[in-house]
Amino acid sequence: HTDASPDALVTFGQPMSCHLFGLEFKKRTGAPWVAHFSDPWADSPYRAATRAAARANANLEAQVARAADALVFTSPETVDLVMRKYGPDIRGKARVLPHCYNRALFDSLEPDRAPRNGEYVIRSIGSFYGVRSPEPFYAALETVARNEPGLLHGVRVEFYGYTEARLKGLIENYPAAERVISFKGSVPYMESLRLSLGADCLLAVDAPSEVSVFFPSKLVDFMGSGRHIFALTPEGATRRIASAAGATVAPVDDPAAAASALTQLLQSKPGNLNTPCPEYESRAVARQFMDIIREILE
Repeated sequence: HTDASPDALVTFGQPMSCHLFGLEFKKRTGAPWVAHFSDPWADSPYRAATRAAARANANLEAQVARAADALVFTSPETVDLVMRKYGPDIRGKARVLPHCYNRALFDSLEPDRAPRNGEYVIRSIGSFYGVRSPEPFYAALETVARNEPGLLHGVRVEFYGYTEARLKGLIENYPAAERVISFKGSVPYMESLRLSLGADCLLAVDAPSEVSVFFPSKLVDFMGSGRHIFALTPEGATRRIASAAGATVAPVDDPAAAASALTQLLQSKPGNLNTPCPEYESRAVARQFMDIIREILE
């Protein structure tokens, strides 16, 4: 506690309870307040809630939306989803601020790029649970193995991070893919960056949906590494951002298209992204964030 009032308050969710602190602090002090949402709150398709809990979340979100001076989201798709239920007075507070990567962290690391005797290493770094499953990639890899088995010569696929047991077990249905896939478990954040730098290609698999509003923070780290990206994703934020960065992109719910895209990738074996992504570097995003804070101070 301090007697000095802050210039501004910024709260970050997840967890969304941080915004409830902001709501109370705003009531008591009147300090300018930025509420940053890395994910949707009441509108999240992954939030399992009873009808009563859903109503409570919607009510709390509305209180925050009314009281905060700026509402920050990581993609325009998320703004459209969350703001569709509010009027122009609240929608006018919405700002887009993307996730960012820290170039200095990558520069401080020695890449994990030991001699591989011609191997091509694909790495997935992140968690799989619920409706977000690695199975679309298993299936695409199995199709490639059956149609053009020579393309898998020297290919090694590694999954780092938590994978729900039932989702990991699905690999047994794809025996050819299983021969080149290994599960490595979770690693600390800095090690995940080092492993990203050391891969030839990084794998991103989203949950199926008509449109995905999510901009995964791991995707921006993949972009910061400069390594090629293979993304299986529906229409939406990830597809838009990954495509602009020069990644190989395919629908997550179209097995034939996913297998075709993976075949083309393994034929050419790219190691780098075609397009640099300086707009997602931390200094560039920090400048945008400071502009939002200055705006509410004025």
